[in-house]
Amino acid sequence: MEVESQDKGISTHTVMICEDNPDLLSLFQKALGSKYIIITVDSGIECLSRYIDEKAKGNRVDVLLIDYQLKDLPGDIVATTIREISGRRRATNTILISTSEIDKEIVEELKRKDCIMEDIEKPISTDSLLNIIKRASINASD
Repeated sequence: MEVESQDKGISTHTVMICEDNPDLLSLFQKALGSKYIIITVDSGIECLSRYIDEKAKGNRVDVLLIDYQLKDLPGDIVATTIREISGRRRATNTILISTSEIDKEIVEELKRKDCIMEDIEKPISTDSLLNIIKRASINASD
């Protein structure tokens, strides 16, 4: 778990990246770290724990980028649990990272329940990642 320090020019929005592949986690962190405050976690359990800790401290996680295929918990369970913990409509703008193998009905149900804002399929280009995070962070105050 790592928090990137806020440097000059970085948005005040916080993005939590939950990815269990260390190479992808590093890539996402590098792509987003110059624009956002970054929190990285490498498991669904750590994501839930850190989200609860941040909420208890009065900190806000504006965007959650979460892999669907985590080793410990599926991303949809993590997104649903965060929605339940918050007790309100989409507490954070969650983006589910998936492969084409995910059941699209699961994704649509998560959207209907306000558990996720969007989904993005691997492979992900840096431009696509930056654009989706920018849209999510703009909507973070909704």
